[in-house]
Amino acid sequence: MDTSTPEDRDPDTSAREGKSPELKAFWTLYMDIVFISLDGNPFDAAWGSVLAALRDVRLPQAYWDEDHDCVLCDPDLAVARPLALHALPVATSFGVFATAAASSSASAPGSNDEGVIRTNTAKHNTATGKKWILVDTDGFEEWLCAEGGTVVVDMGVEKGQVVRFEKSGGTEIGVLEMKEMLRVATKRWGEWKDVLRMAR
Repeated sequence: MDTSTPEDRDPDTSAREGKSPELKAFWTLYMDIVFISLDGNPFDAAWGSVLAALRDVRLPQAYWDEDHDCVLCDPDLAVARPLALHALPVATSFGVFATAAASSSASAPGSNDEGVIRTNTAKHNTATGKKWILVDTDGFEEWLCAEGGTVVVDMGVEKGQVVRFEKSGGTEIGVLEMKEMLRVATKRWGEWKDVLRMAR
């Protein structure tokens, strides 16, 4: 936070007097997330709303007032500045629906099972059953999926970055399926980037 006085904002004046910025206060950001209608996948929806809200934040010009001995903010929106965001992590959640036969014969990591993305699902066949990886599950699908997880990626940095990859609830999916989910998450990141850019 810039806590200089109005006179200190002039760089020439500060240089002549040998003054340097002094920390007097800092910004604290609070966010309330309210679901008006919820039909599954609350984390991705909340995460997306947080990203959109942060890109719309404007910080007023703040300065230290010696007469009042406190920090004051300039009400002029023309001098307000946007919040500097240095990353765009996007979350993609998924659930795994499997038949009883597939659940009892889960493929081991590194198996030769092939996955094909069909809109929002990836289908995998095992010797005695089937399983599907569902992306952006609704409330009914979440109830049917014992296994699930979330992939958070940020492709805005050099070579891209996997911020977080977590999975819980079972052992149905292995290394190949995780790589497929990473590919889907990377594609979803590009979609979110376009949406957020158009929304501004």
